[in-house]
Amino acid sequence: MTEQQPLTGSTPPVDLTEMKKTVRGNMEVIRHLVDHILVEYPEKLRQLRQELDKGDVVQVRAIAHGLKSSLASFGATQAKEFASALEISGAMGELAAAEKMLRRLEQEIERIVAYFSDPCWQDKG
Repeated sequence: MTEQQPLTGSTPPVDLTEMKKTVRGNMEVIRHLVDHILVEYPEKLRQLRQELDKGDVVQVRAIAHGLKSSLASFGATQAKEFASALEISGAMGELAAAEKMLRRLEQEIERIVAYFSDPCWQDKG
């Protein structure tokens, strides 16, 4: 994996321009996606943690793959990279590497949730 950007800082965790391109600027669709993100992502992290704790690398890989695709659709590049690395670690059965990537993914998704929890998120991009 390439050198990682800081997990916190001034760089937004999502690219609203990319997100708008994906849905052709339809803000109603974007708001619906954001509502979905705020509910689904914390749940997916909980599932990932549970499966990793059980050592079920098949489920870790599958959940990480789904997250990776979703994150890519709205320009959450850093989180997508962590999900991709988690997927690979799961596929290879590397639990220690998967644990490390899950912690990073958790932090980055916390940033995404915080970003979209701000009532002014629409004005940021």
